[in-house]
Amino acid sequence: MGSAVLVTPPPLYEALLGRLRALARGLLLAVGLASAGAGGEAASASDAELVEQARQSGPRGQEAYRTLVLRYQSWVLRFVTYLMGGREADAEDITQEVFVRAYLALESYRGDASFSAWLRTIAMRTAFNYKRSAQNARKYEDRAAAQAQVLESPAPPGERALLAKEEVERVLAGLSWPYREILVLRYVEELDVEEIAELLGIGLSAAKMRLKRARDAFREQAGGTPGHGQ
Repeated sequence: MGSAVLVTPPPLYEALLGRLRALARGLLLAVGLASAGAGGEAASASDAELVEQARQSGPRGQEAYRTLVLRYQSWVLRFVTYLMGGREADAEDITQEVFVRAYLALESYRGDASFSAWLRTIAMRTAFNYKRSAQNARKYEDRAAAQAQVLESPAPPGERALLAKEEVERVLAGLSWPYREILVLRYVEELDVEEIAELLGIGLSAAKMRLKRARDAFREQAGGTPGHGQ
């Protein structure tokens, strides 16, 4: 007589988490990461007011969170796109995940930092976890290689700005995560070194050294000579 195979059901909290995530994704689908602007009082409310309203159930809470998504979706997408080395398809998936995670974590937001800073931290962690995922490793490398081919042919004058952006993204894609992260925070988000050090949880001297090494690595990757400018 063969031994029985016991199938252990998932813990209750995992089942509830799955339902919460499904509800959050449903809300985002309803929002549609929409391009249409939100109207009414919600559009003029502060982030703190919207967060407080979004914690409530029902249409009022959904409308408040919809307004937050509309307010920050373009910024988050832009930030994540740079972190992911210009891979827009990945960036769109990550952006949706960022707003799902933020929605599920609204109760933990205490307002010590601005909502945008809190959202940026979630975006950084989500992008890093996505990149680190083994199931996405091959896709990550293949897209980086395909993107590099864009630079093989000269661009018409009208496309120079786009090409320059793609070249920056290509070079960023070839850097290690810590270097890419600090360069994006400094030159895309335009944060001061002191702010970066606090955000990354490292000392000011360590942040300055990492930034210098990241700049040198960027120049080397781009075919230039390491230097010392800010």
